[in-house]
Amino acid sequence: YHDLEYNVVGANAAFDRLVEGKPRGQKCYQLIHGMDHPPEYCPMARTLVSHQSEHSEFYEPHINRFLSVRTDPVKNPAGELVRVVHVVEDITERKQAEQQVRQLAAIVESSQDGIVGKDLQGRILTWNAGAEKLYGYSAAEVWGQPVSMLSPPERRHEWPEILQRIARGESVEGLESVRVRK
Repeated sequence: YHDLEYNVVGANAAFDRLVEGKPRGQKCYQLIHGMDHPPEYCPMARTLVSHQSEHSEFYEPHINRFLSVRTDPVKNPAGELVRVVHVVEDITERKQAEQQVRQLAAIVESSQDGIVGKDLQGRILTWNAGAEKLYGYSAAEVWGQPVSMLSPPERRHEWPEILQRIARGESVEGLESVRVRK
């Protein structure tokens, strides 16, 4: 909880750990942002002006963390703002995982190799530009289709066996096969 001058009035142990200390009586913008004034992206500053709930996600270099911050006004019976509740969630791990996913997706999409993602039922779920070039189908044409459509009829028996092995946690390496283009 904060008073209207940005002072921390109360905090839980998670917030204490985030700012590495006991923040009561200190200015939240000094603790979180390492500044002598609140930055413009600070939800607390916006709540003090708007008297409305505010939310932001941002990287805070002062503490080297990604944060999700929500502020909610607390009003007295007359409707006057008396405090602000500040909920700060450390989302660093989630943001790092999202960045990894974006990087891997960029690698897959830029690869000249055909990379096809499928579920354990053999339905095509992802299809990169390399697969478009190799097989001649657009991603929209193959999405949700059985991957066996890429095999000649005499080789369609391979897919159930491959998918069963993957479902058991086995890897499938060095598989040579024949596939068909559009």
